[in-house]
Amino acid sequence: MTQRLLVIKPSSLGDVIHALTAIQTLRRSRADVIVDWVIRSDLAPIISHSGLVDKFYEFHRGAGLRSFFQLIREIRKTSYDILWDMQGLARSGIITYFAHAKRKIGRKDSREGAFLAYDERVGFAPSQAEKEHAVTILAHFLPTLGLEARVDGDIEWPLTPSVHESSSPYIAIFPETRGKGKEWPYFPVLAGQLFHSEGFPSDWKLKILGNRKDFIPEVHPQLEDLRGQTSLEQLLSIIQSARCIVANDSGPVHIAASMRTPVIGLYGPTSGERFGPYPSDHSSNFYLQAPNGDLSFLSISDVTGEILKRIIAK
Repeated sequence: MTQRLLVIKPSSLGDVIHALTAIQTLRRSRADVIVDWVIRSDLAPIISHSGLVDKFYEFHRGAGLRSFFQLIREIRKTSYDILWDMQGLARSGIITYFAHAKRKIGRKDSREGAFLAYDERVGFAPSQAEKEHAVTILAHFLPTLGLEARVDGDIEWPLTPSVHESSSPYIAIFPETRGKGKEWPYFPVLAGQLFHSEGFPSDWKLKILGNRKDFIPEVHPQLEDLRGQTSLEQLLSIIQSARCIVANDSGPVHIAASMRTPVIGLYGPTSGERFGPYPSDHSSNFYLQAPNGDLSFLSISDVTGEILKRIIAK
């Protein structure tokens, strides 16, 4: 019998990718489940592109209470068999409370009083959740629909040609992230180091992605600066076709891991074990943890060495 599921996971990019891996697992075993999703408007394209969600409701961040309660009114038009609050914060708890669902399920490590809206709670208590990977926590929603609490971390993304086609193999780097101390400071000189490294193929390119242009890299014919020039859908395609991704603790790490694109995540104050590419034991996933949690101690040679290992391995 068909069941209708509402997923509440508005943000952030990496967390949405983690939740999508659970939905991919669900889709492989339960074709009878209709999946709707509450997603932040700027991340809606990634939900749409995944092909895993039947309908999504857009949450417009910063649009005020009127917009928020209009969203709730829209959600209340549909009755759900089951609701997963994968966010576990006050905002998602309020949506959960007002939604029509026979079973309202949230996280044991929820915060800001969100648990008051739940009928059931899954996952780990806060003290244990702090030791677990985010994907492992979200996998515990699956048994509520009769599946094991286990995902393999990949998503069957549809192939989409990029607007920025490249006839040459390339590595993509993502110098940005949010959070104090989470940005590796040596991205501005990484390109120059790579291009002068023994073993770096003369026909390979390096693409810089993101939105901010707060550093000017060394000019080189093999370097393409695409910052501020790509949509989220184009970004997915670029990651999908890359030979390797290098990024701070940010969404692109998890997109690459879900596509099985080789990825090197750079981690300082946050734990690569908890927040790194999932699963950590897959051959395409790798992270570097900075000594003492300080990314300034993660050297250029450390990063270029790992990139060159993956090039040579191919």
